[in-house]
Amino acid sequence: MYLQRTVQRLQQKYGPGATGEVNLYDFQGIQYYGEISLGTPGQTFTVLFDTGSADLWIPSSKCKFWDIVCWFHSKYNSKKSSTYQDDGRPFSIKYVTGSASGFLSRDVLTIGGLEVTNQTFAEITDPSLMFIWSEFDGILGLAFKSVAQSKENPPFVNLIKQQVVAKPFFSFYLSEEGGELALGYTDKSHYSGRFTFKPLIKPAKFWSFFLDRITVDSQDVGVDNVTAIVDSGTSLIAGPPGQIKAINNLIGAKEILGLYIVDCNTIDQLPNVVFHINGVQFNLTGRDYVLEMRRFVVFKVCISGFMEVDLGAPIWILGDVFLRRVYTQFNNGRGRLGFALAV
Repeated sequence: MYLQRTVQRLQQKYGPGATGEVNLYDFQGIQYYGEISLGTPGQTFTVLFDTGSADLWIPSSKCKFWDIVCWFHSKYNSKKSSTYQDDGRPFSIKYVTGSASGFLSRDVLTIGGLEVTNQTFAEITDPSLMFIWSEFDGILGLAFKSVAQSKENPPFVNLIKQQVVAKPFFSFYLSEEGGELALGYTDKSHYSGRFTFKPLIKPAKFWSFFLDRITVDSQDVGVDNVTAIVDSGTSLIAGPPGQIKAINNLIGAKEILGLYIVDCNTIDQLPNVVFHINGVQFNLTGRDYVLEMRRFVVFKVCISGFMEVDLGAPIWILGDVFLRRVYTQFNNGRGRLGFALAV
């Protein structure tokens, strides 16, 4: 009933398309993306909703002609929008696997039927080549302003400041069939039981908290009250090399060319990998943490969802492999994360 009332209030205020819900499309379990629009009338784009960054960017109609990445993605054209506002400041951003640069602009952003006015975003004129393989056009960051390269409010912060969302939090549900980003509410049809809450590590830059332990069945892998970042923009679960090696050894994964490969015939017999949060255990089965990648219809490779990353500190990144099993609430208002078993 609460969800129905929330949607009704949004539709009364913003029209029949205002649900606060964004349907997410799944590409092979490694990319989840959904639709937004910019401008008046709206120009539609697909974006990766990324809790590990804080900027919104879209390819620009002013993209360099010889940049083939722009050929394969939708581009924003400021001349077609009556609500466009010039900014012009230069913009650049770097990710682990790519970069993008261009300039800043402002316009109306529509997400889940909800409108944000005067949203600052980047028009990208020079995306790195790796984005040619992406199923999405751009990226919408959901982390905090302190890490925004634009130095401007991220979209969800503006949704709160402009009093558009019902409550100051959003929730992620991911599955093999797709997913849902719920803005301002949680969808009880996607989780069971109660939430387990953890406060954010302050000062809040990313969605980070202290993770109690990780075990493989009952075997400890050396994780004890470490920093963990929940990052919807990362496909796998990443951690320090020594602890990742320990997990992959215990699940029988073999390292080949930097990836850990699992025998596809053993997935249902693999041990549980257990994340301990505030005394609650979240179990990931082999079906949860192994990605089955198919090539040429008949050729299949099974990849462990645990990969090594050396950040110079014992930091874990809990990506989509984690989010498919754990329904997560990202609460700006109370400065905390909530975890519940996804269904």
